[in-house]
Amino acid sequence: DSSPDLPPPPCPVDGVPCDDGDPTTIGDVCKGGTCVPGLQETCKKIDADIDCGDWDHWDLWTDDVHGATNAACDHDKMDWYDTIYRFVAPKTGTVDVWVSGYGGSSDTWVAYVLAGACNPAACMKWDFGFSVGLDFQAEAGRTYYIVVEGSSWDSYSLSVDCE
Repeated sequence: DSSPDLPPPPCPVDGVPCDDGDPTTIGDVCKGGTCVPGLQETCKKIDADIDCGDWDHWDLWTDDVHGATNAACDHDKMDWYDTIYRFVAPKTGTVDVWVSGYGGSSDTWVAYVLAGACNPAACMKWDFGFSVGLDFQAEAGRTYYIVVEGSSWDSYSLSVDCE
């Protein structure tokens, strides 16, 4: 990253990635000779890192949960209790995410996949229900955020598989 005290370097070609010097933005791009800031990271914190083949069980009653304040994918449930996972794709291909109630849970779950930035504007896919399955195309080395929300304090299991 460039120093915040220096102006960003000039951008000779529109659409070329650049660095605006702000470490809280990602995906900065040249436009009209200027480096335009990308998306702002808005997650309050990342709860866990998750990889291909991982399985997790989370209890929304006892674990440290936090409410996001913005809607993702035009879905208004982002004020529910949520857990945020960071996933870095080890290879290009399909990633399958499964969320379901655990231990008799009857909660309704929402799962989102945010691409590149932990910001609702980066939402690429979501699903809603008692059992949620999402698949998305991942690019090797790119960071994705998987957000799981429940409408009450309850338990769920999450699995991530890569094809």
